[in-house]
Amino acid sequence: MSAVRPILWLAIVMSLAPVVLAQDFSAEFNPAQQTISSDQAAHYNMTLFHNYQGVEFFEVYSPEVLWDIRTKDPLNVQPSTPFTTTIMVQPLNINPGTYGVPVHVKRTGSTKVRKAILYMEVTGSPSALTYLPAVRGTAEIPAFVDPREDIVITVYLENQNRRNLSDLDVKVRSDVINQDYKAALGPLERKTFTFTARVDSTVAPQQDTLTVTIIATEKDKGFQFDLPPVDYAVRSHGQLVPSIEVVKSFLKTARMITITNNGNIVIQEPFSFPLPWYARLFTRASPKPARTEQGQLVWDIALNVGHTSELRVTTNYIPLAIAIVLAAIITVLYYVLRSPLVVKKSASVLSTREGGISELKVLLELKNRSGKPIRHTTIVDLVPRIAELLKDHEMGTIAPSKTVRHERKGTIVKYEVGDVMPYEERVISYKIKSTLSILGGVSLPVAVARFVTHNGRERNTQSNAPKVNFLG
Repeated sequence: MSAVRPILWLAIVMSLAPVVLAQDFSAEFNPAQQTISSDQAAHYNMTLFHNYQGVEFFEVYSPEVLWDIRTKDPLNVQPSTPFTTTIMVQPLNINPGTYGVPVHVKRTGSTKVRKAILYMEVTGSPSALTYLPAVRGTAEIPAFVDPREDIVITVYLENQNRRNLSDLDVKVRSDVINQDYKAALGPLERKTFTFTARVDSTVAPQQDTLTVTIIATEKDKGFQFDLPPVDYAVRSHGQLVPSIEVVKSFLKTARMITITNNGNIVIQEPFSFPLPWYARLFTRASPKPARTEQGQLVWDIALNVGHTSELRVTTNYIPLAIAIVLAAIITVLYYVLRSPLVVKKSASVLSTREGGISELKVLLELKNRSGKPIRHTTIVDLVPRIAELLKDHEMGTIAPSKTVRHERKGTIVKYEVGDVMPYEERVISYKIKSTLSILGGVSLPVAVARFVTHNGRERNTQSNAPKVNFLG
């Protein structure tokens, strides 16, 4: 039984191996290095292998524009069969030296890429270099084109070396466009070309991709440069065509949206205008949108042939700005006008009698919360008429400078605190004893602090009125 188990595991591993291999491909290159002159191409042998189900197509290219890479044979590779061909790497306008050429092998239609570095020594003097054609650029086309109108295609080209390119073929292709044009570039010149294309007005509306290829001919050899493809759409005759005029002012944006029926039928369909949720809070539209869906304002539009409809969408952040300014002013006024001295009053039960409170300890906590000193600070507190102030003061606390017994209000206690430095805290404590047992609890009056600010202004502030609860 123990001998069978390893064989079983080996069979499982072998059965899984093709599955792993089927998800990948390999690319190998040789020799390790080539030595060429500046006007030659280096030749490398490339072997491709894959275990996919059918014939796979591959692409070979370099991410750097300094190298022209071509293959001897189309890269159509049968499954489970090594495919060997030759790739030619031509340097474009470089100085002599040793280079590592980055080469990417990509499975067509997927993101699978194998990367390699091919080493090459280029000989010859810089003066003997031949500038081969090297062109790069981009193309633009309106996002939506009307097949009844001229289609304007803008091509931006750049000559990347110092030779004159007087005869360039510009091939513009898509599912509905098939046009050829001519262009010319001077040494290191950047230029914008505008081409006009027309298509059959009966072409169906569709999504399309524009590709532009530049071909430069050198001694009966063509050099091809493909510009990045551009996606666009062919619109139908019966679509609503919006145009937006934006008028901006301080914290306010007004959009005049004009919707036109350029078709030949009556159109009834919704029109959506995207707007972030925070902008919608400050936006008014006229006429009012029928609904809001997925972050877009939606109107139900019905237009006859050739008619237009106007929508006005105004986003106004002025109320928000006013609210922010008012909040800032209130905050500044609060910090400017608030009392720099904070007084907190609290009390705790020290002893009880007959189920009620008989003795309390009162704490007065003072804090200078400003960065300036406070002068001549005094605290005036009131002991309720039902209690009396005890004379035994704790060590380290300030003794009252004056006590006055009032027949109706109680005992007025005054403390001379003096100067309180920035961010300094002081604590005053005293004890009171009730003449009667206090049941349930008692509320103590507020304490009043009087002081002089750093600029000589006399001010006062009050503490809280603490309540002491006692359930017995």
